Parts: sequence; structure tokens; C-alpha cells
Amino acid sequence: REGVYGTAVLAGLTVQDSGGVRRAEGVASDLVSQQLDAVLLDLRVAAAKSGMLGSAANVIALAERIGAVPLVVDPVLISSSGHRLLDEDAIDALRDRLLPLARICTPNLAEAAVLLGVDSIDPADAADAARALFDRFGAFAVVTGGHGEGERAVDHAWVGRAIAIGGARVHTEDDHGTGCLHSAAIAAALARGLDLEAALRHGKFVVSRGLANAVRPGRGRGSVYAI
Repeated sequence: REGVYGTAVLAGLTVQDSGGVRRAEGVASDLVSQQLDAVLLDLRVAAAKSGMLGSAANVIALAERIGAVPLVVDPVLISSSGHRLLDEDAIDALRDRLLPLARICTPNLAEAAVLLGVDSIDPADAADAARALFDRFGAFAVVTGGHGEGERAVDHAWVGRAIAIGGARVHTEDDHGTGCLHSAAIAAALARGLDLEAALRHGKFVVSRGLANAVRPGRGRGSVYAI
């Protein structure tokens, strides 16, 4: 549907269902490194996204190999069900080694606060947070608005200028996987040659469509399907 061919490097294994994450274990960094080498040497990678990395060693393995590939960093820190997905000591590696290599990062408000080293960020200050992420790390940023309030879910981005990408808030509990869907859609758009603002707007569209068409296959929160 996105017009791209996707491949994957597994940096972590999870035990999860539609209710949330029950357990998460990082993959050994040498295995992550070998997977990265296999993909990057074999394929002409037009864009990449990172998600759950698990450990500082895995963050560094990616940073050492990504080169000039346009990278979308989804700073997956804690699952929506409260399970930690990145070791505490890996946050500095994410800040110091990976984010400066990223084309864009896609945190929610809570993740942006951790990256900036503050306790919390008010939704009204999301635009300032996006600019602060760029000033600190050199990566353009979009702070997603799905965890805010009101009838509009607005993402605030800094792409050399401030932009707000709004959409009607979809009222559903079936929102498991929206962050992954969002960053993947942005990476796919970049791989197809869209400019950064167009890629961000595409990511917002895909998430909104996915939420509107979400299904509940299990007994908990459902998965998101963009159909």
C-alpha cells in the first residue's frame, strides 16, 4: 500500500497481546549488528525507522551502521501498558549517539519530556518542545498529539519552521501500535521521495485512517489496521 518494500532487524522480543506488553527482552547486540549488516549490504535502503531497541549496545550498533540513510527515530521508552522497553542506561546513548544522526524523531509528550530531561511537558508547549529537540539534538521533531485533550489531535513539528498537523480525534481504545504505525508511515513516505512536511502529513493521515478502522481481535485493546 505504501509503495515500498519493508524489511526488519529484530532488536527485541516481546510477550504481548491486545491488552499490552507482558515481558520484553533485548536481542544480543552482536546479533543486531549482524542483522543490520545483512540488510544494509544487500539492499538499497532508502529510509529507515527505529523502534524498540532495548539496550545501549543496540542503540550504538544502529548508530555505527546507519550511515547516511534517512532515519526516523521513534523513541520507544515505555509501552502504553507501562512496560519499560529501553534500559534506563540506554537513554543517554539514544540522546548522544542516535538522535544526532536522525532525520526526524517522533516522540509523544512523555517521551519528549524524557529526552529533554524535564518532568513533563504541557500539551500547550508541544511546539516549543519540538523546537527544543531540534536545538539539542539536530534532528527535526514531531511531538504527537494523541495523548492530549479536545476534539482535535494536533501534532506539533519543527522542520526548520513550526508546523501544526491537525486531525479529528478518533475516540477509541483500540489504539495499540499507533506510534509504530506513525513512524513507519513517515519512513515509507521519505523512502518514496516525499519532502519532510509531506511525509509528516502522510504519517498523520495513515494513523487517523488506522484508528478509524481499528478492530478488536482480542479481549483487550485492539491492534491498528490502516485499511
